[in-house]
Amino acid sequence: MLGANWLHSIVPIFGAGWDASTLQPVGTPTNLSGSGVWLWTNNVTSTATGLFIPDFGWYYDNPVGGPGVLDGNPGNNWGDNANGPWTFCWQITTMGPSSCLQGADLQVQITSYADGEAGSWGTFNCQNTPDYIFPATLSCCGALSISSTDPKCNGDANGSAIATGSGLSPYDYSWETSGGATLQTVLNSANPDTLSGLLAGSYSVTIADDTGCTTVQNFILTDPAVFQIGIIIRANSSCANPNAGWLDLLYLGGVPPLSFLWSNGDTTEDGLNLAAGNYTVSVTDANGCVMIDSSMITGGSPSGPVGVWTWLGAVNVNWFEPCNWDKFSIPDSTSNVLVPGSAGTNPLISMQPAHCRTIQIEYTNGAQLYINEGNGGELIIAQ
Repeated sequence: MLGANWLHSIVPIFGAGWDASTLQPVGTPTNLSGSGVWLWTNNVTSTATGLFIPDFGWYYDNPVGGPGVLDGNPGNNWGDNANGPWTFCWQITTMGPSSCLQGADLQVQITSYADGEAGSWGTFNCQNTPDYIFPATLSCCGALSISSTDPKCNGDANGSAIATGSGLSPYDYSWETSGGATLQTVLNSANPDTLSGLLAGSYSVTIADDTGCTTVQNFILTDPAVFQIGIIIRANSSCANPNAGWLDLLYLGGVPPLSFLWSNGDTTEDGLNLAAGNYTVSVTDANGCVMIDSSMITGGSPSGPVGVWTWLGAVNVNWFEPCNWDKFSIPDSTSNVLVPGSAGTNPLISMQPAHCRTIQIEYTNGAQLYINEGNGGELIIAQ
């Protein structure tokens, strides 16, 4: 200070680019004279000069030169009687990204007051002590641009995101999971950066430009709904209606429109007018997710025990016609054939060479069975 007064106040004045609501003291300056204490306060009025100082700063509260006690009013006492050095600290932040004004004033002006200016000392002095001015302007970090693509199918790891920095290139990119695990780091890139192979979840990307401006952006990838299909057999075929099979396709989820392809070439939603056989359907949604299921149309349900073929045909019909058997297939062995009804009970079938089959039955009175082998021979069984 230029003068004989004691140091009483250190007050910082901030430009409009600073967020005044964030101004806070850091620590407490050392009391060198030992008689008072430095306070962080504002709205101080000198009892000697009437000077009113509205700004927050460090002011010396001293029982000497005033009320004789520390009363929390720095304006009614003398300063810190010492030659220093003192250290005065505070912290403040600039305007946030949402209110940042490019080129806003970040000047910091440090003003000091003697106790003859701001306290109770009766001699006005040190008014010519210069202020210390530190000029600066605010450079706003540019907004981060990010676009993301969700996984195509539920549970897939094919989501992605593209981040584009703003400000002065080159840029540093750092991608992380919501848990803080680093997925990818790219340094000194003049181009947008892509992260791919992602599951659904929460992620973040941090971009720093060449001036040190750093921007963080969070984003979320979401799975589409679970895609499921199933087949219900609504009707089987029969000898009377060999193409009466109906497979009813049910589905849940999937991104419309859906396309259908059956193994017989049909592109309808349900399998209709089907003959006996196995059928597979492939369902594809608009994202390319594919679900596959299969089912079987039968010619009917067996009426006899498992492993026994029961004759359903009339007399004088073809042995080798599948529809003449309850399983809608021809017996593949010489046993387990049942000829019911008027033909008798407990038959014994044996195969003879060259398209001949013989049947031995225990028949009842008046029983009669005609079986046409279909190759020129005919077996007639009668009482």
